Amino acid sequence: MTPSQLWYAAAVLLFVLEIITPGFVLAPIALGALAAGIGAELGATLQWQLGLVVLATGLGFVVVRPLLRRARPSSDTDGHEQTDVLLGRVAVVTQLITSDGVHGEVEVDSTPWSAVSLRATELHPGTQVRICGVESTTLVVEEVE
Repeated sequence: MTPSQLWYAAAVLLFVLEIITPGFVLAPIALGALAAGIGAELGATLQWQLGLVVLATGLGFVVVRPLLRRARPSSDTDGHEQTDVLLGRVAVVTQLITSDGVHGEVEVDSTPWSAVSLRATELHPGTQVRICGVESTTLVVEEVE
């Protein structure tokens, strides 16, 4: 197997692994391997091939990775998508939210959400609250006055 074929095989393997792993970490490295393969075909020495790997991988992390991360549709781990549409909505407390920051639960459109109090106040079940923020899959709420 020629050096260029080895680089191409590494690039393909890294691209395949990128598909099954999150984070867009392996794709820039695969681009580096692809660049080294092209360099090997053009007669570059091993030192130049390694330099191409480093250069193309660095460019991949700086340019390509942010583009791929932006293009990827976002969703939360619990399947709640586009949580920003919840801001300002009114919910009902279903499980006590304590003043010491322990999560309680609220319900929005028949969907339960973990919640904490914005003002470190105790919120009892049945209390109407307004959604002020979203931190991961936890809503930050305050009592509706």
